Amino acid sequence: MPRPGGTGTLNIAQAPQKQTDIASTAFKAMMDNFSFAMQASTGKALAPASDDARFSSDAWKQWPFNMMARGYLNWAKVMQQATTNVPGMAPRSADLIGFSARQMLDATSPANHLMSNPELLELTVSNPDKTW
Repeated sequence: MPRPGGTGTLNIAQAPQKQTDIASTAFKAMMDNFSFAMQASTGKALAPASDDARFSSDAWKQWPFNMMARGYLNWAKVMQQATTNVPGMAPRSADLIGFSARQMLDATSPANHLMSNPELLELTVSNPDKTW
């Protein structure tokens, strides 16, 4: 059985339209990150996303947390684009790659780490005797 990663890479290498789609998504994400960073640098409270419950509290509207969340969400869009609907990929390989990508994205979410999650930081500061 071929490794899922190798199969996907080979299929993407043979699909110029898929490469273009990924590059386009990545470029849009980069420009969105830049635009959002410029707005956030003014100190204005900006929500990183309106449709993601992980980043819905007001604490996520403050810099640098809104920037971390927005960058993560844009990266997730690029990864989604790169790992779905790959021409010629076997369904089982597509499932394995999709599962692996979701696991990686969930593991790297700023909401899952103390130093990048303003809600956890606030909870830790307000309850120092209950953190351990």
